[in-house]
Amino acid sequence: MDKISVDKLIKVIGVIMFCLFLVGAAVDTHESIPDNAIVWGDDTHKKYYGEHTWKEIQTGINQEDNLLDKWEGEYLKKNIRKMTLKEAKSLGYEADIRSVTSGDFTGETYSLTYAFLQRIGVTPKKSRWNSDGTWNY
Repeated sequence: MDKISVDKLIKVIGVIMFCLFLVGAAVDTHESIPDNAIVWGDDTHKKYYGEHTWKEIQTGINQEDNLLDKWEGEYLKKNIRKMTLKEAKSLGYEADIRSVTSGDFTGETYSLTYAFLQRIGVTPKKSRWNSDGTWNY
């Protein structure tokens, strides 16, 4: 190859990379909850709750149906337990609608460009979940 064609090739590659960067910056993606994430399972109602919603229920912030009044003492000990998302799904449990609408089961929203930079280690990876499945709040 002569010098002119190498220069053209470099320019074409540069333009393509720039275009991909722009498109990637305009398209959003989000982190999905991993199978090993810890959720709170209700064995009676066959539902599972995300950490944030479960904490709201425990502290009385989420008063939609005052669940803690219904889930006193022995009920909580016998029917509510920590489990992985994979286990909850394998038992046929469904996600509690409050956990879904509050965004408990999705991580941060990033552009594709930022997600790519995270993947290759240029920017630090932020995640809602730790590698062991615990919640990273």
